[in-house]
Amino acid sequence: MKNKTIKNSFILGMSLLTLNVYAAPSAFEAKKCGKLEIENTTSSTVVRDHEDCTKVWVMPPDMGVTKTKHFRRSANLGFCAEMKDLQKTSHAISKKIADLNDQIDENTPEIEKAQKRVENARTTLARYATSSEVKTFRELLEEKEDNEARLSEIEDKLDGCMESCDALNANYNDLRVEKRRLNNEMRILRRNNRVAIRNYERAKTKLDGELENLVYQEDFVLKIAERKKKLHTLVNELYKNFATIEGGSVSLDYDLQWTQNVVQLEEKYGQYNFSKVPTKEARLNANFIGASDRDSYLRTLPVLLDYSIAGFKYLPYGES
Repeated sequence: MKNKTIKNSFILGMSLLTLNVYAAPSAFEAKKCGKLEIENTTSSTVVRDHEDCTKVWVMPPDMGVTKTKHFRRSANLGFCAEMKDLQKTSHAISKKIADLNDQIDENTPEIEKAQKRVENARTTLARYATSSEVKTFRELLEEKEDNEARLSEIEDKLDGCMESCDALNANYNDLRVEKRRLNNEMRILRRNNRVAIRNYERAKTKLDGELENLVYQEDFVLKIAERKKKLHTLVNELYKNFATIEGGSVSLDYDLQWTQNVVQLEEKYGQYNFSKVPTKEARLNANFIGASDRDSYLRTLPVLLDYSIAGFKYLPYGES
């Protein structure tokens, strides 16, 4: 196919289109003539005629050759100087991103170490938490925390209570009695199981500290990753306006080289009459591998912005 016009951005370069031609002749077995004894090195399949033994039909090649011509520059190429300035800026930003990557790499082993320390601390705490005395202590501790939360809630209500507060006062007094009971039981339990409870509390404090350190390490890396994301966004924004500016247009000549295949076979095997197989309603499919949506495509700063074939305009991101 000839003269397909393609617009490209001023970032110079060119991607080729893939075109395929399909035909479906009826190839009867040439029993009368026998096997065709030739070595076909062309890109076409050959079929021997089933009546005329000297006649060989040459099928359309599977693919052809695309050549560029007639490049027409756009006045927008004057923006190339600004593009160079942007490239310098983006290089500086890219260096910062690389530095951030190094920081992440440096902190990754620290996170792994912190995770290991958390695992060890959990294992130690679980070992001390299995005794019946410690289990009882933990249950009392949970009851005390619940008691204190309820006391705090009632105190807030009493502060705003102006009348009919007897029920609240009674509830408050009951919770105070319960609190004294819990504190007394915990005191006795701690006195009788001082070592076991002390080991548990130390292990619990150790785990809390290791968890806090792990969170700090992970937050540090997350902040670096967020900075990286912002820098990537900044680079994309720098080029965003230029991504849609046409730098020029160029024509592509697509040649199946079907005729060349016929000539090559005739020169090599003069005893046969090679001809192109007649085609009818052949379908020509042209596909450009782009993207599914406009934003994703333009984000890559593409070479091609759109293209036309036989007067029909196409876009390389799934819209026509």
